[in-house]
Amino acid sequence: MTFRIAIVQPISHRPGEDERNVADAVRAVERAASEGADFVCFPETYPGPWRMPATFDPTAALAEAALAYALSPGIQPLETMRILFSTASQPGSREAALTFADKNFQKVMERFPGFARPQFVTLFDGHCSADDVARADAYMQPKLKDLGGGELELAQTKERIALCFALKSAKGAEIGAVLAQ
Repeated sequence: MTFRIAIVQPISHRPGEDERNVADAVRAVERAASEGADFVCFPETYPGPWRMPATFDPTAALAEAALAYALSPGIQPLETMRILFSTASQPGSREAALTFADKNFQKVMERFPGFARPQFVTLFDGHCSADDVARADAYMQPKLKDLGGGELELAQTKERIALCFALKSAKGAEIGAVLAQ
């Protein structure tokens, strides 16, 4: 098995223009992928921000680029799943993952193996508000037929969201006080 790694040593933009690093990083990943790279390495903290206070968050833009790549030719179905679920699991990229999944639902379903389709509802794992329970239900209920099931997974996901919200409501201030020490 061959595994190609691309190592990128970019020239960073100065503060005030450093958001441009995100677009540069996306282009570097696209180029590396087109040249056969399986993995792309950047310097620590690239694309930034590398000075505090942070002036931007590159997470959503990088997630959108990764998600677009997930449907590229040559990407295996399980890789598509990994990219989608990885981005959905991160707080800064959850919305990008849900928007992508909704916009590309049929394409995503074509890539998901049948056995894995009911797991699609777990895209809402990690959400933690009262509104998220209703949102997960409203988002997923119409899709259950296309998923070939998922009712149990949806009920479990909604229960996890509700439990997270209940714990956060009951213990949030206490946890915050301990973390502030």
